[in-house]
Amino acid sequence: MTTEPTSAHTVDTAALRTEQARDILPRHIPARYQTATVTDAGVAQWVADVVAGGTDSILLAGKVGVGKTYHGYAALAAVVLGKAARGESCQPAAITHGDLCAAVRPDGEGIDRVLSADVLLLDDLGAAHTTVWNADAVYRVIDHRWAEMLPTIVTSNFDPGTLSAQLSERVTSRLFGMCRTVQLTGTDRRRP
Repeated sequence: MTTEPTSAHTVDTAALRTEQARDILPRHIPARYQTATVTDAGVAQWVADVVAGGTDSILLAGKVGVGKTYHGYAALAAVVLGKAARGESCQPAAITHGDLCAAVRPDGEGIDRVLSADVLLLDDLGAAHTTVWNADAVYRVIDHRWAEMLPTIVTSNFDPGTLSAQLSERVTSRLFGMCRTVQLTGTDRRRP
């Protein structure tokens, strides 16, 4: 048990961090994914490595409906809770490619929270209409997280070649340089 002394008593840091993580995660994870759990071995290994201090990122690739977003949110929660169990703080952020593009508009919220998050989920990369303006935003996020070695979870329906055409070589070079790729397969989980 990790403890930190206070003026009056000792605090169980892991328990405190876990409570804080459980309070903050619902603000970053949509209702549909709040009970998501990691079931893919490659994703589970990445989570374990990041919780232990690793700085790799992960690209979850595959066709529509195979569980990329599900595993992305499950991994985000698992990293935050895993770090908390070790008594470490881990600030999450999650954003879709489309919302990232909206955030950089003059009236948008900006991307500071995305740049500074300890762990980030960037969902549906390549799905938004690409303009020079928002392509620069994607580059800024990927470049910053690559340079600072900040764990990032990226999901995309596109294969590496198509993703490079959608974004740019300088984005995909950094993306593939920082990410382990896990190819998810199967049928569309949303269809009965």
